[in-house]
Amino acid sequence: MAAFGRRRQSQPDTAPGPVAASQAAPPLPRTPLSQSAENVILPRSAMEADDPYAPVQAVVDFINFQTNTGLYKSDELPAKAMMAYYCDYYLAQVNNGGHAQFIHNFQGAAEAVFRDVPAGLSAMGATGHAAIFADMLDAVRVDRAEDVERLDGVFYELEKHNPLTPMNAAWIRDWPELRVVDDERLTEALQGFAKMNPHRADRTVALGILSIENKLSDEVWLGCGLACMAQDGIEILLQQGNGSAVEHDGVQTIEWVLQTTSGRRTGIVGADAVHLFERIEHSPPPRLEDLMEEDRDAVWAKIEAFQPPERGEEIVRVGLETVAQVRQIAQETRAGAAIDLLLRMIGCDDTREAPLGVITPPEDTPDNAPRLMALLATREPGVTRAVIYDEGAALLTMDEQVLVRADRAEIDAHWNRRAL
Repeated sequence: MAAFGRRRQSQPDTAPGPVAASQAAPPLPRTPLSQSAENVILPRSAMEADDPYAPVQAVVDFINFQTNTGLYKSDELPAKAMMAYYCDYYLAQVNNGGHAQFIHNFQGAAEAVFRDVPAGLSAMGATGHAAIFADMLDAVRVDRAEDVERLDGVFYELEKHNPLTPMNAAWIRDWPELRVVDDERLTEALQGFAKMNPHRADRTVALGILSIENKLSDEVWLGCGLACMAQDGIEILLQQGNGSAVEHDGVQTIEWVLQTTSGRRTGIVGADAVHLFERIEHSPPPRLEDLMEEDRDAVWAKIEAFQPPERGEEIVRVGLETVAQVRQIAQETRAGAAIDLLLRMIGCDDTREAPLGVITPPEDTPDNAPRLMALLATREPGVTRAVIYDEGAALLTMDEQVLVRADRAEIDAHWNRRAL
């Protein structure tokens, strides 16, 4: 792993604010999508706040909105905003768990972090922090864990005398690219920026296909979803929540909290089957605000009486062999792309949130029957049924009226959009 520049000794910051343009890091390669996309939109309240973190948090919120809703890539967003964002990320990670945590957690964005953190620290005048970061890169390059740990103490001591956040905030306030808007207009402005992304529509499609494919390939989600639909009546898995380690039938596994259209359930992937259980929730846990109440005796009575949720009776189980067979069929028929395409054909623009319940065809299904079926729930037209064949797919109402059809060529062409 290459380091930036020559090795330097970490030293306290001396510059009180942003450095001159001639002293800042050289321009970095970027691919802005338009002149307007170089603006950074922040709320007026953040710029006028006494809290030095307010402008930094506003930049973090701006970046998060544009990556999650605008579907921009980091190198398509304003360079200075990404530098401020990653510098704050560096600070937060080191404060929480030291440089070792930071190194572990940035692996997925290493190229951007290595580019933007040194540039941002230099531009805002954080010379001491920049020196520590350079020393960290040197230590990582030669695999000296003890040097990485030593830098934590140097960093924390520097933060006592010259904290990074005020320097980041002062630099942000000095950006000519800032577009400050009244708070009541912020959402509209952020959405306008998001819509300027010329790749947003294609990326929305790609994410929709991949989201459905992930559900149809994940053993836990697919298995629990099949278990929900294996009962009498309709029960669709809506959300897979937190998991906790348990022992089930002598095997160490994970117990998952599930939200379905019938309420909360518990799901467990066992040695040879996925099990769906009732979930018994006796009472909600006491809220933190309850501890502030004057009647302390009543509050502590609630705490002492609290019973955590527990697993109830088993409702149904689905064999792992069946789960594997359905996953294989979904891959062979490109079911994720088929379902996404059918939903878009009826006007569903964001298919990632559409509830999806997979049904396994019965064993005596004739050769001309669908290979896979799924119940879908949308605002309009409500609950529908997708049927997927080798030759194509169709979306039907619950009384068997055909809403839309797609042939295999259309499904394959839509599947190719997942790579965008």
